[in-house]
This record gives sequence, structure tokens and C-alpha cells, in this order.
Amino acid sequence: MSGGHKRTLEFVPTNFEWRKFKDHLHFYVMVGALPIITIITAVNLFIGPGELIDTPDDYEPKHWEYFKSPISQFIARHLIDSPEKMYERHMHFLAIEKEKILMRKLEKKIELLVGDAGQRHDSKRWYYMPVNERPALKGRAFEEDMEKSQGGR
Repeated sequence: MSGGHKRTLEFVPTNFEWRKFKDHLHFYVMVGALPIITIITAVNLFIGPGELIDTPDDYEPKHWEYFKSPISQFIARHLIDSPEKMYERHMHFLAIEKEKILMRKLEKKIELLVGDAGQRHDSKRWYYMPVNERPALKGRAFEEDMEKSQGGR
């Protein structure tokens, strides 16, 4: 062990995660952002923004024709629902909520009328079993006829 040099292994932090992050960032930029930028540039160069033109009086424009950019028109036409559809969806949601409110009011009224012990008891409970009174009336009539025929006990 001559020479006087101390041989040691120096510990250095790894940069594996940093290199992996840079590789993934470069990959997704090339796969995602580059084609989108190319498409946007091509559309703006070759198609250009929309222009106002005179239309016939009986023509009703579609909802996507109100946008100026062709990219916005494409998005409004194929990816986003029309305002009419969103309005109808909202009205359906409000109708369902209104029905829920009415059902809750009706349940409260039923609970008030049916109630527990010591309250009104204005309606039949769930355990009420309706009885057919016709056989009982026939039996009573039969007994009365028997009494009359036997001479009134």
C-alpha cells in the first residue's frame, strides 16, 4: 500500500430519473404537440378565418357556423354538444328535480296524515288488510232467518 493515495468509492446521486423525464417529455412533445401545431398552422395558412356573407332570409345557420375559426367550428360541430341539446338536458334535469321536490312534499304530507301513535291516523296503514263484508252479512241474514223460522229464541 505504498503511494499514499487513498482509494475510495465516491457516492454521487443518480440522474436516471432526470434523463427518463427528459426522454418522456421529448417523446410526448413530438407525438402530441408537433402534429397539433402543424395542423393549426396548415389550417390558418390554407383555409383562413371565416368571413361574413349575405345569406338568404329563409336560411337558418347551424350552431357551429357562428364561430370565426375553422378549428373552433370543427370543435363545435364534432366535439361539443349543440346549445339546444344542452338546454334540453338542463330542462330535463330541472324537471327531475321538481318531481323529487313534489315527492318529498307528498311524503311529508303522508307522514303527517298517517303519523305515529297519538297523531291523526287519517289513512290506512301499510299493515291494513281489507275485509270482504259480504260473507259476514250473508251469515247474519242466515241466522236471522233461522231465528224467525224457529220462533225467536
